[in-house]
Amino acid sequence: ADDIAERLYKLAHRGDFDEVVLIAPPQVLGEMRQKLHKEVCEKVKAQIPKTLTNHTIFEIEKLLQAA
Repeated sequence: ADDIAERLYKLAHRGDFDEVVLIAPPQVLGEMRQKLHKEVCEKVKAQIPKTLTNHTIFEIEKLLQAA
């Protein structure tokens, strides 16, 4: 969570993205929320507490469309 939050901050600060959707296992997502910089939080459009390991691309697409 620390590494992801730091990397997202660097990318957001450089203007590399305007919007972001966070998908992570519930525990990791909870930790990440606490560590995200305000600049990143403003760009978060959705948060999906889900572990996607071993999911097919089709399953991931369905999940994202539902969100």
